[in-house]
Amino acid sequence: MKPAVADDVAVSARPSSYLIGAVIGAAVLIAFSPVLGLTPLVLVVLLPAAMVAMVYLVRRPHWTVVAMVVCEVANISGVVGARGPISLFRISLLLGLVALGIALFDPVARSRLNRWTLVFIGLVGTFLTTQFVASIGAQDVAAAFSLMTKQGTDFVFIVVVMILIQVTQRRWTVAAAVVIPLATIGVLTLLNQVIFNGAMSFGGFATVTEAKGELVTTLRFGGPLPDSNFWGRHLIMGLPLAGALMVRASRAGRGRAVIGWAAALLGLLVGIYLTQSRGTFIATLVVLTVWTLASGPSAWRVAVRMLPAVVLLLLVPGIGNRLIALVVDVWGSRPSYSIDLSVASRMAAGEVAWTMFDDRPVFGFGPGGFELEVARYSGLVPTAVINPATTAPHNLYAQLASESGVVGLIGWAVLVIGVTGCVAIRVTQLALRSDVVERSLAAAAMAAVVGWSVASIFIHLSYLRTFGILLALAGAIATDIGTQWREPLRECTRTAAQASAAALVGLVVVAGCLTATATRTHTASQRVTVLPTGATEYAYAYALDVRSYDVVLPTYAAMMTSGTPGVAAVADTVRGIVTITATSPDPQAARGSLRLAVERARTNLAMFNVASLYDLRPVGSTIQRDETKHSAAATVSAFAAGAVVAVGAYLLLRRRMRKN
Repeated sequence: MKPAVADDVAVSARPSSYLIGAVIGAAVLIAFSPVLGLTPLVLVVLLPAAMVAMVYLVRRPHWTVVAMVVCEVANISGVVGARGPISLFRISLLLGLVALGIALFDPVARSRLNRWTLVFIGLVGTFLTTQFVASIGAQDVAAAFSLMTKQGTDFVFIVVVMILIQVTQRRWTVAAAVVIPLATIGVLTLLNQVIFNGAMSFGGFATVTEAKGELVTTLRFGGPLPDSNFWGRHLIMGLPLAGALMVRASRAGRGRAVIGWAAALLGLLVGIYLTQSRGTFIATLVVLTVWTLASGPSAWRVAVRMLPAVVLLLLVPGIGNRLIALVVDVWGSRPSYSIDLSVASRMAAGEVAWTMFDDRPVFGFGPGGFELEVARYSGLVPTAVINPATTAPHNLYAQLASESGVVGLIGWAVLVIGVTGCVAIRVTQLALRSDVVERSLAAAAMAAVVGWSVASIFIHLSYLRTFGILLALAGAIATDIGTQWREPLRECTRTAAQASAAALVGLVVVAGCLTATATRTHTASQRVTVLPTGATEYAYAYALDVRSYDVVLPTYAAMMTSGTPGVAAVADTVRGIVTITATSPDPQAARGSLRLAVERARTNLAMFNVASLYDLRPVGSTIQRDETKHSAAATVSAFAAGAVVAVGAYLLLRRRMRKN
């Protein structure tokens, strides 16, 4: 017997010897890689290691889906892909497909698929169908179908992730896989700001963007992305998931885990602050509010205690003051050349998109059509900027409207509202069972989808797969509804009706406040321009060029209205015109004031000794219109009052429903 034991020990020792030898050989090869070059290192070490890792992953589907999620939320494919020809996304998709195929051989995993799986696939298919229909009549059919093919590949990835989550039942693991990379990168951006002053990108995962913006207090970080706004939209998706993980750890009595997830939540908030993105700030408030309301009474009590902290956060430089500046820029009366350049650019891009939608409202101009038409439409919209923007309208819904019309908007609404509605039914079902922990996760997934949708008011559709991971997680959670869905659906419908009624009451309050504080006036406006006079005959081209300088027309506008109360002159430095506007409660009085203002403008130019250089010329006819104006303070106060009344009405309706 002893020799046999010795043989067994010898046999078992051989793999260890091989492993030790392989490690030593790899270490030697790495040490001499500066001499031998990178090719031997890749062929002998990295490639076999990657093959072993892939074999390991495909045999463990739960780790496969974790790897797919981490690669997307951290944009590893984008960071690494810029340095080599390898597409990590395609590799991860291939691994996911193979792992899913292997997993479905297991009858237990296969039995977890149900009708709700088909519902999710149907929602995805509906959106893709609308994109196909919009592509048929696109301005550039080839480009539209190319973009649609890319979206189709992205949605294949999303469906694979959703089914892997469903068959492995690792929803909490996937939630952690979303939170940890986002929080880690948020901490890296903090280190880059505080210690390195933006000079250390940590391999491209804590990059500083070129965006500036008014009243910013820090560098603007994009994490692993080139734009801080898109990075902020990623970060807000992790907030409710981190909160749900805290709830789970707290209910299980794991104090260290609670501290860890609280630190992750703080890392996400720090990362959000360092984006300095106002759209992200607004979406953060929305996502936390939705998660709190959907998580139940215990979350409500905590939220009430946290309200003073939220108010204090609004006083932090770079948050409250930037939000107020945004309101003033959007709803104020300042000319476009005096507001934040990014706000003016977004306003112009949005106007272009909605003008395109007015021209082709049903099918739009086809996926990707906005970029092709922006140059033609930029001269037709009220807001003018030197660079009309862009490749996209900075608004997901304006983008869908201009590129795929009503058909595309319906398809997107079916997808997002369908997934949100299904997970809302699951939240209601868990509420009826008093399952606080699982309800917090379902509420977090729903809140993340809603928050991403709100953030998309300020930016267009990009990084679809990252948002798709949240759709997949929400869809996988919704598949647990089972057959007992009728009562939760009725309860969810009642809750939706109560919320709608409360929202209607809030809107009535908002409308009443705005009506009470409105100032109704009549305006008459005349567009004018200044052209070189005969005195500049030998330098006419030079005089025209001088007129295009940023300061010239605003200066002329100021001179035109000097000493003329009730009259405003706004310069359009891009189109080279000045709009003189007279305001009065009476239409005839406004028109008369405008005639006097135009004559006074000529007199003023002569008084300032500039009439010999440029002559005032009307452009077009007089424009008259009625206007109802609201101050920024009155608008904010009206919406705040409406929100308070709506919340109170909702709570009152819920209480009365319980009594009945």
